[in-house]
Amino acid sequence: MISKNTILGKLTPFLNQQNVVVENQGVNDIISGILKTHNKYIDEYDKIFPYFIGSDLQDTSKNIYDFLKKNVPYSIESNELQFLKSPASIISTPSDCKSYSLMACGIADAIRRNTGEDIEVLYRFASYDPFDKIPQHVFCVVRGDGEEFWIDPVLNKFNEKKQPYFYKDKTINKMSLVGLSGINSNEGIGSTLTDVLDSVLKATPGIITATKGTPSNYSGGGVSQKYTPPPVTPSTGISTNTILLLAVAGLGIYFLTKKR
Repeated sequence: MISKNTILGKLTPFLNQQNVVVENQGVNDIISGILKTHNKYIDEYDKIFPYFIGSDLQDTSKNIYDFLKKNVPYSIESNELQFLKSPASIISTPSDCKSYSLMACGIADAIRRNTGEDIEVLYRFASYDPFDKIPQHVFCVVRGDGEEFWIDPVLNKFNEKKQPYFYKDKTINKMSLVGLSGINSNEGIGSTLTDVLDSVLKATPGIITATKGTPSNYSGGGVSQKYTPPPVTPSTGISTNTILLLAVAGLGIYFLTKKR
């Protein structure tokens, strides 16, 4: 088992300096802050990643999960006060899902960058509310060799896959530091049929990235703490994808008719 003191001995000491994300922060502020914090502490994670490398990707991912589960007590931060922490701060204080995901992705990304291992590391921002796409939780996902492992120390088991109703992935080596853009924004929608179709298709993954969801009131906390209503029985009517395709077809007919 990896020693907490060994890891702390390699990191820049924790000075108990606290930085609030922003006053009256919203979910997008927190998400943007997480992505920026990841880049801020790259050098710190480069100091400790070798301690977590296992025999394969599953073993490595479990090492990260086990370390966080054993050494970092879980504590939900209030909506009014949210913190983004350095690696030493995460280990030294009770932390929430933001900190868990920052450290898990930080270590996994350091392994990817320093070893050249062909893996994908991403933050998954998840909603467990069937009526709301706004994420209430975040955790680390690692992919490689056709396998995917979920590192979520909020849960009791490694790679436990509580399926969200909606989620948005931000891949480390592809992500933009501006955070997530709102799916209701009209920015970039042009006046031609091609522009409209392109905008709708680009927005599609963010609109319909959804699964059946976990039948529980589970919420990891840390991104947006809120009551999650119990799930409803999935509808047997027209699916979201069908509605979206009909909308695209309607737009196409409208603009073709308009041109004539």
